[in-house]
Formats: sequence, structure tokens, C-alpha cells
Amino acid sequence: MDDITVFLGAGFSRVAGFPLATEILDVEIAIDTKKRADLQSRVQYEWSNWRSDTRTNVEEYLAMLQIEGAKPWYDAQAYVALVIAAQQSTIRWVGDRVRYIQNGIQRAPTIESYTHIWQWIEERYFLKSVVTTNYDLLAEQGLRIEPRPKLGLPGFHYGKIGEIMKGGGYPSYSHVRPLQLNGRVPLHKLHGSVNWAGAAALHSKYWDPRPAIKGDCALIAPAASKSIPKGFSDIWERASHDLERSNVWLVIGYSLPPYDKAVRSLFQDSVSHVNSVLIANPAPLVVERFSELLPNCDVESYPGFPEFLYKKD
Repeated sequence: MDDITVFLGAGFSRVAGFPLATEILDVEIAIDTKKRADLQSRVQYEWSNWRSDTRTNVEEYLAMLQIEGAKPWYDAQAYVALVIAAQQSTIRWVGDRVRYIQNGIQRAPTIESYTHIWQWIEERYFLKSVVTTNYDLLAEQGLRIEPRPKLGLPGFHYGKIGEIMKGGGYPSYSHVRPLQLNGRVPLHKLHGSVNWAGAAALHSKYWDPRPAIKGDCALIAPAASKSIPKGFSDIWERASHDLERSNVWLVIGYSLPPYDKAVRSLFQDSVSHVNSVLIANPAPLVVERFSELLPNCDVESYPGFPEFLYKKD
């Protein structure tokens, strides 16, 4: 049985209604406070002005803001996190105000494909790791926080088995045991996560997306250079280690854009033992990009997610 690493891009989350990267700053969400309303106005105003003067896409714009490190970056960082968290939280109206009820990593997915994907893989391969550029919690919810053998799900961790998530016990009462990650499969989130805190530098992880709701989320933008921001280098090193020790890569919903130089470099530096690269994206351009980047690998096109799950072997 071959070792496989799965790489997830924004297309993986599209099935659940999450915006693509190209849409993330244009999304309108329910706003519950004046502070968040002002944040949304500032971010969309700055983005609108920039877009009208240049042809830069959202990812390149965010990367530029991150390099500058000024207030527009921290605003954009907070707003992107809020958009993702709002999509994955229950939004309720209390009187005339919105309240976000956070749904965390312990929740099973409501869309079956996000469970079936890991069952499909476990039946065919040994899942070495999962690497993703996504900020949401869909991978965590599908893999589960601990192994579920009867369901064919291996469970995940963020690089350390037994790590305890902050936020008290689940569902937040002190007498309930804290939520602990005891899964088998490492999940490497290259650009951060809505449940990770530390807008300036990653410093703690929660079981729910409260850092995103509170505006202190550890996210980074797609990198136009090969340098990785402080606090994330260990994550990238572990991802490279697992990619390099896998025979097969399965890439879902990631188009390998030319400007994402850091991820391109990650693939090139980690390809020594890879024989097959399976691309769950039928677009010829995406397959062509991977074939050019990894000329010594057998690059095979699959239908998109979740269609390929039901393709006959």
C-alpha cells in the first residue's frame, strides 16, 4: 500500500459554500457590531481602490499587505478570518443583533463528502499526512480529533499527538474534559487556521474559531517569495518532510497559481520519492502546471472533488 499525502486548496472547501480566494474580500457577511461593520468597510474600500488602479488579484494584494505589515494588513487578516469563521459558525439573531455560535473541530461534517474523502483514501492508501492552504476547519471535522476505526477515519493532530486545545472543556464548561487531539494523521496548515490565535505570531490553538471572531487570528497570505513568516516555518518543514516521504500526492482544489512561489518551492523541494501526482481538477491548465513543475512525476488528472470519489477504480 502506497503512502499518500493529500494537499487541499480552496476548491476543496467550495462544496461547503466557502468563497474562493478571488472572492474573499468581496463577501458580505452578517455584522453584529459597529467595530466589525467598520472593519468590513475599511477592508472593502482599500481593496476596491487598489483593484481599480492595478490588475493585482486578491492573493497578490494580501501578500503585498503582509510584506508592508501596516494596519491595512491587520484589517484584511482579521476580515478574511471573520468571513471564514462566519461561514463555519451558526449565525443567530438575538433581537436585532447577530450572534455567532462557533462550531469547532469536534463537529462531524454536515456534508457527507467531507467524511467520504478520508474513507476513500484509507481504503486505498496509507495516509501519511494532509497539507492545506485553507483556513477553515473542514479537514479537521472530516478526519476527526481521534481515530474512529468503525468509520474508517484516522483522526488528526497539528504536529503533536495529545495536544490540548484551548478554550476550556467542550462544550465550554470547566467540568468537561478539555479537547485533546489524539488522531494519527498530521495536518499541516501552511497559511494558518481560524482556530489559531496570534495575529502577529502564532501562539495558541483553540477547539473553535473564536480567534477569528475576536479578531486575533493567526493567518498568513499566499507568499510571493520563498520566505515564510515567523511562527510558521516549523509547519512548512513538517509538511515538506511528509511530502518527501510519500509515494503519491493527491491534490484537491489547488490550481498551482504562478504567484504562489512558496508552495511551488515546497513541491519542488519535496518531490524526491514521489511517483504519482493525482490532480482532482480536470482543467488542462492545472495539469499542465503540475507537469511542468514536476517533470519526473506521473501526473494524472481526476475529476474534481467530490466527483472523483465516485469514479470507478
